[in-house]
Amino acid sequence: GGGHWSLGIPGEVIPIQDSIAAARRGAGLAPLDVRCRASLAYVLLIADATDEARAEAGVALELSGMSILWLDAVGYLLTLSGDWEKGPDLIRKAVRINPFPRRSCYSALWLDAVRRDDPTTALVAAREYAPEVYFWGPLMEAVALVANDRAQEATTCVERLLQIKPDFPDRAHWLITRHVKFDHLVEHIERALEAAGLALPGHR
Repeated sequence: GGGHWSLGIPGEVIPIQDSIAAARRGAGLAPLDVRCRASLAYVLLIADATDEARAEAGVALELSGMSILWLDAVGYLLTLSGDWEKGPDLIRKAVRINPFPRRSCYSALWLDAVRRDDPTTALVAAREYAPEVYFWGPLMEAVALVANDRAQEATTCVERLLQIKPDFPDRAHWLITRHVKFDHLVEHIERALEAAGLALPGHR
């Protein structure tokens, strides 16, 4: 439910507050279950309860015992909620030892690279992310290409983004901020998309 809501997918979607309530019930019924705590951390994150999400991700990490099954997922949650040291380190460890990590973890490595002004790493991470089922793939690649002074190539990514999600320009800020919780990074992403040719109504 929460994932579909955060991506703005049309159709009947479970309201985010219902998703949070369900995740809290799950964590309450199974407080030692890593999946329940990680699920709660995710819905809290996309609903802007960033500090609580980071705390829940920390609990999930402790419960996981640093299991290879959870390093990438918990690292993703910690990174997006603002733990820029532990989060990316966990993901890098997961990628080194697990040949089949969750592809979503690369979006966290991308965001960390954007934060650190490391355009080479950002582009590699964007291209490792996932098949372009969702708009985040071409979005991340466009931002990274702009940072690598390849804005002309980035326009193709914007075209792909709009094919996947035609209503993106009107909802861009909301969609981006479901996963990017820090204003300076949101601003950076929006300006990079504009440099790639995406017109964002009302954005200066």
